[in-house]
Amino acid sequence: MKLFIDSANIEEIREAVSWGIIDGVTTNPSLMAKEKDVSMENIASEICRMVKGPVSLEGGAVEHEAMLKEGRVFASLAKNAVFKIPMTIDGIKTVKKLSTEGIKTNVTLVFSANQALLAAKAGATFVSPFIGRLDDIGQSGIDLIREIALIFSNHDLKTKVLAASIRSSDHVRQSALVGADVATVPFQILKEMFNHELTDKGIAIFQKAWKEKTNNMSPNIFNKQLKVIAGPCSIDENNVEDVMEIAKIKVKNNSGKKQPAVFGTRVVGLKSRTALSRDGKNMGIDFQVYKKNMEAFMAGQPVDRFKLLP
Repeated sequence: MKLFIDSANIEEIREAVSWGIIDGVTTNPSLMAKEKDVSMENIASEICRMVKGPVSLEGGAVEHEAMLKEGRVFASLAKNAVFKIPMTIDGIKTVKKLSTEGIKTNVTLVFSANQALLAAKAGATFVSPFIGRLDDIGQSGIDLIREIALIFSNHDLKTKVLAASIRSSDHVRQSALVGADVATVPFQILKEMFNHELTDKGIAIFQKAWKEKTNNMSPNIFNKQLKVIAGPCSIDENNVEDVMEIAKIKVKNNSGKKQPAVFGTRVVGLKSRTALSRDGKNMGIDFQVYKKNMEAFMAGQPVDRFKLLP
């Protein structure tokens, strides 16, 4: 199931898009009206530039000819613009005409399976059943999504079911379960979908364990810019073990044979200026030479004995 954000607020949309999970946007005149001192056309154009997927835009016309004009204007703004049309006789006539012109449409304010069927027959790209508003009057919005999805599946109708009027993260879950193709979700509810109390508890436990584990490490070791992560770092006798454990540098000699000595190795015997390889052989490396070579590895510079594996 695809996820759209139901918003006309540029900052909300920009942030949600940065999460990498947004497939499109829906707007309406009420949402547009909340954005002060910016024209509807400018907002619509900006949203269409920010989002690669469908962007549903709605005007104020309710008569067939007027809606045709609005639809053509919105479609001219961007290739991903979708014109939202109310579920009326004039609306369905407009859907039929615009669909023959290749203009995408989203029939909104759908509250019955029959309405959705008529919209699909006219060639609508999307139909938008309103879950929350049906729940408000004691009917089941999720049952309507289920019915429409089944009808469209039974008769191989290409129109997508877009669950709208989402009031909770559970509405999103249920929409996915009963076969909605898309759910359009307000910004705050999208954020709520990330949350679970056990996730928060688990993070706290892992952070505590990590802090306890790293208490004996050099204080600034994770602020170093390691070559394998970002760039060069400085090595001294106090942090060389930590650097080796974290960086896990893969090296080979000039003949292409792997050297075990500097792969995840703990450097020991520094007072005697020797280092032991993983298999325990004494390499007899002067620490100052070793330090110089390691810093060269980190900086991506050539050294006499080793070089980074590709």
